[in-house]
Amino acid sequence: MEGVILFADDHVLDNPFEKGLFDALSREKQHPVLPIVNLDLLESSIKSTSSIKALIVDWNFIKDASDLGDDLPAKNYETPFEILRDIQLFSLVYVYSETSGLEETEEGKALIKKYGNKIKFRRKDKSEERIPSEKKQILEDLTEMYQQSGNIQLPILWTQVINQAVQGIFSELNEVDKKWISDLYKTAKDDGVEPSVEVINLFQNLLSEKVVQSKPLRDSIRASVTADDVTEPDKYAKLFRTFLYSSLDTPNDPIMTGDIFKFGDGKFGILVTPECDISKVKSEYEFLTFKNNSVAEFEYLSQFNTAKKTLKGIVKEMLKRDLSQNESKQINTSLKEVESNLLQQVFNQPHQRLYVLPCFDSGDSNYKTTAQIDFRDSLEFKKVAEVNKEDRICKLNSPYIQDLRQRFLSYKGRVGVPSFPDNLRTWLLEN
Repeated sequence: MEGVILFADDHVLDNPFEKGLFDALSREKQHPVLPIVNLDLLESSIKSTSSIKALIVDWNFIKDASDLGDDLPAKNYETPFEILRDIQLFSLVYVYSETSGLEETEEGKALIKKYGNKIKFRRKDKSEERIPSEKKQILEDLTEMYQQSGNIQLPILWTQVINQAVQGIFSELNEVDKKWISDLYKTAKDDGVEPSVEVINLFQNLLSEKVVQSKPLRDSIRASVTADDVTEPDKYAKLFRTFLYSSLDTPNDPIMTGDIFKFGDGKFGILVTPECDISKVKSEYEFLTFKNNSVAEFEYLSQFNTAKKTLKGIVKEMLKRDLSQNESKQINTSLKEVESNLLQQVFNQPHQRLYVLPCFDSGDSNYKTTAQIDFRDSLEFKKVAEVNKEDRICKLNSPYIQDLRQRFLSYKGRVGVPSFPDNLRTWLLEN
């Protein structure tokens, strides 16, 4: 089994039972087992270890952590609850404590809600003669949790590939130029872009190339594909919204191309000023503005309804009478599939002057709404002094922001040509 096991217990190195259990787990040699003796070190170990398979953690830690020294001030945690609640951890969590019934407490329920089937609570039986059976039970429980979670192996491998790629890139760049970060930063600053972000973007490009070259990772991704039914639409919406939009740490994140602002009167705007110009612009930023339309307001549907009305008029002329309510309903029903197919094409951005933003959440957590930008009248200029970071709600991610800007510039840069006469078009279609 891949990954590292962290054994967090303030008695793991001095109490006969905990130390004996740690030694027994280590002798299995299935995966590295690392001892953690206090909660401060637990937090830093989780952040520093790239591929944690499981965390075995006691619930009660001694408050006094004076043995940490001056460099690591104690945070006076009594339990690991706050760490487990707040930290980003996609691993198995095995709460192993002398305190029983933890899963029924408010804290236990909160952790179960966060980790689901990736967390288990079990009472510790502190008897040295039970160390072999306890070790066996823990490993069996972890194996069962591993199998039930179904998606732990791929993240572990993924983080290992990323970690190795990062180490390799830093080694390569350091050989070329030990001051490469400083040099890239200064160059980016001279170009007018946010230098820290530019350094990160350049590194991420290299990292992405390294990661996609990993055959074990690609094989693992293929192996993770299931034959289950298609995911429910609402879950798909949340999934794709994650790829489309990023949340922002408003006070700290710099203003960047793709930031989405909420203005007054239900209007939103995507910042499309080029990244290299944002720090230089002193007067106005460029925005593509829009409202959070419903699909019923889309021009595609309006055009279809007009065509449907025309069709009913043709049938009426053929019958030499008005359509009955039932006949009109039959026409609507027969065209329903055509209407659905037409609307689905909206998400392929088929119209030159319209751009659709699916799953756009304007702040009410409704993932079913879809916004539409009309390039004819969407461009607005806002004074830099009037643009407030606090008005940002999210950011349109790459490559979608590049796609939006490219389509907008293509629309604005189009050149009109003379149209063909109607009789010529008819003649060409007939032959």
